[in-house]
Amino acid sequence: MRGLLAALHAARDFDEAYRILGHRYVVDARGDLSGMPAGAFSLVVSATVLEHIPRDIVRRSIAQTFRLLRPGGHCAHGIDLGDHLAYYDPAIHCLKNYLRYSDRTWRLVFDNDIQYINRIRPAEWLSIFRDAGFEPLKQHRNTIDLTGVPIAEPFRGCATDDLACSTLFVVHRKPVRAAAATPHVEAALVDAPPV
Repeated sequence: MRGLLAALHAARDFDEAYRILGHRYVVDARGDLSGMPAGAFSLVVSATVLEHIPRDIVRRSIAQTFRLLRPGGHCAHGIDLGDHLAYYDPAIHCLKNYLRYSDRTWRLVFDNDIQYINRIRPAEWLSIFRDAGFEPLKQHRNTIDLTGVPIAEPFRGCATDDLACSTLFVVHRKPVRAAAATPHVEAALVDAPPV
């Protein structure tokens, strides 16, 4: 183990580190996973990636994850549900600032390709994973206080704990009898932005 750690420490770049670990780093500029073989992976992990996938292809992306996992395989995701503009603009004092904007205002003023966020709420994320055929194993939410934050139309009527969630951590499993858990959406991911 010490030899492996020493070799990783001495690696000149990520390519060398991947070679040392026997891994291969694959990037598709569209984020398309369809070229990967079905059932080839036992684990899929992402950290603050899913919130950047365009809303109209999120279901296909999660269905692709389901397709890539072998039966009994797991996926673990950390989803940052905060307003990413708040990380860069000190004038924004609330991590869920985007809740105050209608979809139209959000698209016209804030939505962009550089720092796109899909504004999907936790309940919807859980539904997307369930509809793809996944079994939920664990869930953890970090929440914030929304006192004084006006709530715009697309978010009115949503559960307060759903709106207050700033980070969602989930672990799901592809059922061992995955053939019986057929995803309810097509399994093709197209035009995903690089992340």
